Amino acid sequence: MKKILSCVMAFLAAVTLYATDLNIYASGLKVTTAGGTTAGIQYTLNAPATSLDLKILDGSTLVTTIAIPAGDANVNYAKGTHNVSIDITELAEGSYNWAIVANAAANGLEAPAEIDTYPLGTEGYSYYSPQGVAVDNNFESEYFGRIYVSQSLNGGDDGGSDFTKVQARGIYIYNPDLTFVNGQSTAVTGYDGGLPGTGTFKRLAIDAAGNVYVCTTNDSNKGVYRMDPANPTANFATVLSNKSVNAIDVIGSTLRTLENIGVGTGTLNAYDISTIPAGDAISSVSTSETSYIYFANGNCSVQDDKHGGLWLAEYRGRADYHMLVHLNALGEQD
Repeated sequence: MKKILSCVMAFLAAVTLYATDLNIYASGLKVTTAGGTTAGIQYTLNAPATSLDLKILDGSTLVTTIAIPAGDANVNYAKGTHNVSIDITELAEGSYNWAIVANAAANGLEAPAEIDTYPLGTEGYSYYSPQGVAVDNNFESEYFGRIYVSQSLNGGDDGGSDFTKVQARGIYIYNPDLTFVNGQSTAVTGYDGGLPGTGTFKRLAIDAAGNVYVCTTNDSNKGVYRMDPANPTANFATVLSNKSVNAIDVIGSTLRTLENIGVGTGTLNAYDISTIPAGDAISSVSTSETSYIYFANGNCSVQDDKHGGLWLAEYRGRADYHMLVHLNALGEQD
């Protein structure tokens, strides 16, 4: 039985269930009502708060700080989504930016931690055959903080113990507070986008708008597909078809792929995804040269280094095959 570890971004790097709370932040900020002496706002807390500060800004200049009231039994500070009415009597009429600073008790967590511990597993954080995990880390995305997991096979027995996972194949979605979206309390049915075939759902990537991309090498639908986070039950859009894709990353309007994986073969490609289906590859680098990673199996990844370059990784059992390679912004291995 494999387990998902939270190892992306500091705000998700501390999640031992039952022992302590997540490193706190507020997301999903919305104005629900405006006008008069009050304003209605909505926000979601991924962990319980000890206090919340509403920052009112004129551009980047702080105008005032308003303490969000705790409410009865600290209800406004509890984990989850809240709608609160704020007194804005002292605020001059105008247009403002705003933010919420969420404060919580120190939890001492500074490193990745396991979400749940076998054999508890019934909480929905263990997966039978997970192939990818991605977090929407774009502050401007409406879906900021969502966590996506790809389950490639229908669940079953873990192979010898008394523990069985029964999830169906597909993509599973968590809210920032690690509850499932759309009230999936048991979460045994993933979003499959209308794609047939076992082993379909492999690596995941997210673009700036919050769209979710998944790749597959399955013969019945090999390629790359896009899920609309606002409508995950709909069929996924085809991004790239009839190409065996083992790993992906999305950088702006460019889709990077690792394709055609075989012994001594494989390509690192880039596609324009400003339109769907994607345009032809705008660059292609052969990875069959000994200076590049070997890509001899499907356990590989490609990741933007945030500086114009890429990390390429794979699992290998031979010392003469590269397992981790960095390419700089010129595409040179360094």
